[in-house]
Formats: sequence, structure tokens, C-alpha cells
Amino acid sequence: MKFHVFTLLILWLSPVVFGQQAKLEGHVFDDRERPVEATRVVAPGGQAAETDSKGHFTISFPSTIRPGQATRIDVDRKDWVIYEPLMGNCVTQSVERNFEPLKVIIVPKSSSLALQPKRLAQVIAKWSDER
Repeated sequence: MKFHVFTLLILWLSPVVFGQQAKLEGHVFDDRERPVEATRVVAPGGQAAETDSKGHFTISFPSTIRPGQATRIDVDRKDWVIYEPLMGNCVTQSVERNFEPLKVIIVPKSSSLALQPKRLAQVIAKWSDER
């Protein structure tokens, strides 16, 4: 019986001691550095959060996702795309540690920023690396 209690205690404490829950916290801005409110930020697996009046969002991940794990986000805003981070690539953060909030910049799909040759070259290079 003591063994079972000890095992349960270890299983209960492991998320607390060994890394807690991963999250992604940041702010969404437009191409003029203005906070973007009422925009859904979506991560793989269906986790999502809506930005507040200051563009702030927090996404909590299930215990299967660990802090420091690569992920990709998208924004659910008609005719807008993520400019930074490139292709929405980012890394999950830790609930209990200090971290730098993620800065997300979105631009209209037709924006000259999204279509600049330098930007297109970055996207093509990223796609090449993934292949």
C-alpha cells in the first residue's frame, strides 16, 4: 500500500517538479505597431486564444507538449497573415519561468511588407530547409 501511495505522489509531483505546463504568451500587433484585439491565435491541436484590447494572448498546452518545444501559430483574421515570427514558427514557454513574451506582427495579405522580395526569399529559404 505504501508503494502505491508513493507512486501516486511521484506521478502527481512530476509535472510540478519536472517542467509544469507549456504555454505561449505574447502580443499581436499590426504593421503600424498597434495592438490587434479580438483576433484568435491558433496553435496545432486546436489550442487557441483571443487577443484582448492590448493585443495580449495566452495559450495553454496539454501536458504532452513541453516547454521549449517548437510549434507554429496562425491567426484567424480574414485577409491577414503573420509577418513575424516567420511563418508563425515559435517555441512554447514555461509557466513557472521568466520568458520573453512572443511578439507577433500581422499584415494584410496584400501588404507590400508581405510581398517584398527579401521577405519572399526568407519564406522560400524556410520552405527549402523544411524539405
